[in-house]
Amino acid sequence: MQTISHPEWMELARSFSTLTELASAYNPEVSPRSARRRLVETLRQSPQLLDELSNVGFKMGQRLLYPGQILVIFNRLGLPKCTVSGSK
Repeated sequence: MQTISHPEWMELARSFSTLTELASAYNPEVSPRSARRRLVETLRQSPQLLDELSNVGFKMGQRLLYPGQILVIFNRLGLPKCTVSGSK
């Protein structure tokens, strides 16, 4: 699958630097720790997503994310529900 990169998506991708920040944007109603667990579980349950992330250098257990990795997640999961407070 080719990653679609809209300019505003790249800007949003750059506003996250950790898996926990991104997870909290997808699951703002739960604690950051629970949000991270949910996102990791989503990754584990989606072999295609994990494969695409692996192609851009992602490894399970990684805490820091690069914009290209975040764009892959956006393409598979859609944009997050909200932005994280304090994001750039």
